[in-house]
Amino acid sequence: QAPTNTGYCAFGDGSNMGLTYQAQAAFQAVCAQFPNVSSYGGWRASADDHGAGQAIDIMISGPAGWEIANWLVANASWLNVEYVIYSQSIWGNWAPGAGFTMMENRGSVTANHYDHVHVTIR
Repeated sequence: QAPTNTGYCAFGDGSNMGLTYQAQAAFQAVCAQFPNVSSYGGWRASADDHGAGQAIDIMISGPAGWEIANWLVANASWLNVEYVIYSQSIWGNWAPGAGFTMMENRGSVTANHYDHVHVTIR
C-alpha cells in the first residue's frame, strides 16, 4: 500500500526544481515519509537524469540513507523508480530480485553516493 502524504513538501524556493510530474510525486512521498531530511537536489543543467528532471538526490548518510534507499526499493512500483544508488551500491528495476550490487569506485564520497541517496524516476 502506498504511504499517505500527510503534509506538503517543497524545495527551499517553493518550486518543483524542474522535476517531471512523476519525480515531483516521488519527492513529495519521500519528504512526507522522512521529514528529518532537510536537503534535496533535483534538476541541474546536465546530460543525465538530473537534466531530464527525472532524478532526486536525498542528502543524507549513514543508516538513515539505507532506510530511505530500502524504502524507495520497497515502493519502487508505486513511485515509478528505475534505479537507486547509495553507498557505492545500485538497485535497478531491470533486476529487482538482485538487491543492491556494488559499483565501480568513482573517486569521491559524493560521486560514490556515500553522502546522498540518488533515485531516478521514470
